[in-house]
Amino acid sequence: MRARLNGADAATVVAELAAQSLELAYSTEGDVLNVVMYSDALGAKVNAGERQILTIGAEVTIEHIEAADYDGNLLNSSLGKTVLPEEFALIQNYPNPFNPETTISFSLPKASEWTMTILNISGQIVKRLSGSSPAGVTSVVWDATDQAGATVATGVYLYRLDAGEFSSTRKMVLMK
Repeated sequence: MRARLNGADAATVVAELAAQSLELAYSTEGDVLNVVMYSDALGAKVNAGERQILTIGAEVTIEHIEAADYDGNLLNSSLGKTVLPEEFALIQNYPNPFNPETTISFSLPKASEWTMTILNISGQIVKRLSGSSPAGVTSVVWDATDQAGATVATGVYLYRLDAGEFSSTRKMVLMK
C-alpha cells in the first residue's frame, strides 16, 4: 500500500495498521508512506466480500494498493469499488493441512454453474458439491465426509473445480 500522509505521523499510522493482526514493514519518502502488510499465520485470511479490510484513523489518502494470494498471484484490488475476477481460478484451500474442515474458494468472472469434486489419492470420488453462483469469489466448506456422510481417513485428497469450460485441480491434506 502507498499512502499520502496529509500531515499525519507515520508512526501513528503504522501502529494502527499493526493493531489489525498483520505483520508489516514500512518506509517513508517525504509525505509518502509505503507499507507491506502480510500474515504468515496458518489459516489467516481476509474473507471474500468484506468491504473494508483496513481501518486507519489518521488522515491519510491511500494512493495504491496491491494484494496477492498465498501463491503470490496478484489479486484484483480496488479503492472503494467492487472488482470482479477477470478469469476463473481455483484457490488453495485453507487451512491446509486441515482437521476437521477446510474452506475451498474459487473465482468466477461471470455467473456460472459449478461442480466441486473431492477425490482420494486413487482418483475415486469421495464427495461432489455443486451449485450456481454469481460472478465473484465463492467459497465452500468440506467437512471431511464422503457422499454418505461418513468421516474419511487421514490422507492426501484432490479437489477439482469444473465451471463452464474451466477445470482445475489442487491437492490438500487431512491430518487427524
